[in-house]
Amino acid sequence: MDFFNRALAAWRGDTDRIMSRQKVFIILAVVVLMAGAAITSLLIRNRPKPEVVIAPEPRRFVRTMLLNKQDKTFWVKGFGTVRPKTEISIAPEVSGKVAARSAGFRTGGFIKKGDVLFQIDPADYKLAIERRRAEIAQLRADIARLRQEEKNHQADLDIAERQMELVSQEMERNERLRRQGVI
Repeated sequence: MDFFNRALAAWRGDTDRIMSRQKVFIILAVVVLMAGAAITSLLIRNRPKPEVVIAPEPRRFVRTMLLNKQDKTFWVKGFGTVRPKTEISIAPEVSGKVAARSAGFRTGGFIKKGDVLFQIDPADYKLAIERRRAEIAQLRADIARLRQEEKNHQADLDIAERQMELVSQEMERNERLRRQGVI
């Protein structure tokens, strides 16, 4: 009925009374909201501080058991072609006869980083070292011989220079005697 009365009042032009009711309602709603906000703010500011309680460290429930190291072989049956993850070609940096080879260095074998794959027979290299040492000794002997020969040639040169000086003096003496008419 209230709706009908409002509609009738609006048709008659009695809108002032309707507007004043709406204004009162809006003002009343704003006042209630502000009062609620003020009360909420007051309650938040005056609330009691909570007690600080240190929580105990949570416990973890774990089941343990003692393990023993064991070697196990697993067999897998299947069909197909097995291909290695990594395939490499290995070539030594030096030549020589292979003296020893690692057990894992074979087709299908496993090797780890740092494993010695094979050893080259050191006999050829030891022999080459001995040859070089002998060559060095021979060269040192040759140097000593050449130094001695140099000393000998220097002595021969000194003797030849002395002989040349004597011959030159003899020639000058003979020339003087010839000018004097003695010879």
